[in-house]
Amino acid sequence: MDKLLNISREGGYPLCAETLQVLYDNARAVNVLLAGLPLPNKSAVILGSEETEASRIPAGSFAYTYLYVVSAGGRRLVRYTRNSGVNLSSAKVTITETLNTVYDSGGNEISDVYTEERAVIESTDVAADKWKFYNLTDVLEPSLYNNLLPAFQDNLTGTNVSLDENYHNILGKNDRKLRVRLKLDASVSNNPTPVSSNTYTMDVSIPISIAGAHSLNAVLLCNNQHRPVRATLIGSTIKIYAGEALSSIANDTTWYSQSWSMYINSEILL
Repeated sequence: MDKLLNISREGGYPLCAETLQVLYDNARAVNVLLAGLPLPNKSAVILGSEETEASRIPAGSFAYTYLYVVSAGGRRLVRYTRNSGVNLSSAKVTITETLNTVYDSGGNEISDVYTEERAVIESTDVAADKWKFYNLTDVLEPSLYNNLLPAFQDNLTGTNVSLDENYHNILGKNDRKLRVRLKLDASVSNNPTPVSSNTYTMDVSIPISIAGAHSLNAVLLCNNQHRPVRATLIGSTIKIYAGEALSSIANDTTWYSQSWSMYINSEILL
């Protein structure tokens, strides 16, 4: 970013169209950064520090409190205050804009030179007026995931499981979470274990290893019937206890001679 240098220089700092443009461009920077966020109407992203968190601000620094708001009036970054005791689950944002006039050295009035935009977070009991509030990490987190899908798909090569590429599959990890949203299509050409024994399982490898053991939300689809199915993630292996679900919707002469699908949708905290 362009920046002004040595603002406190002796003799004063020259104000001209070029230096004002630098100030304007810097003010626009955050708006441009956040403009692409897919936020719904009546959304607000809290930036900076709340007044109640002033103790966290280093000595000599200013506790900036900004709100990025998305409303019918457009998207904008504004300074804000939050009324005492306001619960963000039942709150709204009210924005005011004040036009300001200045005077030159000759005392001549120059109107509408700049505006001050201020927002207030206040309580509301009207459901239609309530806003949705986010921290910055809430809205940026999806972009911080490492996409593991390409490596995962390579792991499936040569197995009897494939990834449905027409489905919105997700396999991503950051430092805090693993997100799994997969549609896996299975095709078993023979019956290694009778389905009636409920012991048939499928192992699917993922390209990372996770500490501990985790239960996954999974559903199996066979013969146009859906059944919940047990699935666990241990280390780098997803184990799907497919036989338990298949035994209730298919007999051992049909389930392994046709394709069937498994949907997995889970989020694991690391």
